[in-house]
Amino acid sequence: MTAVRDWQRRLNSYGYSLAVDNIAGPQTYSAMFAFMGAKDTASQFGAAAADYWPQFQITTSLRIAHFISQAAEETGSFRYLTELWGPTAAQEAYEGSKALGNTQPGDGYKYRGRGIFQLTGRANYQRYAQRLGVDLVTNPNLAAGPVVALHIACLYWNDLSLNQFADRDDGRSVGNGINRGNPGSPRMPNGYAERQAQLARAKMVLS
Repeated sequence: MTAVRDWQRRLNSYGYSLAVDNIAGPQTYSAMFAFMGAKDTASQFGAAAADYWPQFQITTSLRIAHFISQAAEETGSFRYLTELWGPTAAQEAYEGSKALGNTQPGDGYKYRGRGIFQLTGRANYQRYAQRLGVDLVTNPNLAAGPVVALHIACLYWNDLSLNQFADRDDGRSVGNGINRGNPGSPRMPNGYAERQAQLARAKMVLS
């Protein structure tokens, strides 16, 4: 059984003032996001996690550790919820990409990565707009809001059945699911060393 009080005690040892009540709720989750680097957004992420993580069974130490560490890597420790734009060669390739469903001029930039798992491409914005009932196509910046971003990330996580890989502590498969859309990819996830470093940090609380 997950001992939330252990998470709370560890977070308190790092300077967070939490009641050690064994209740996984917004305050405990907000402290987790803050520990992983979130600043002004920590309370919003924490409240959203309290709502959405239980719906997707992201409630054990390993599942939360893998989820939050991947999010931290994708966002520069929650500093960037919208993809930084160069444009790089890879970003220029977004424009006109059939794989991303970018059919209109300017779609590459308009539907650049947003959120904690970097939702990218018109087709993906359309897909999650339909699922959430939020007009991400007209207002793509909504995908960078902490509550919407976390909900999208939970749906994506569930679609790829990433809980099973987190349960095995399989950071490579989880990383490939987030980075390549394929947990079974034979390649290494981009930024794998940083993903593992973020996972090690998460486990300082979630172990």
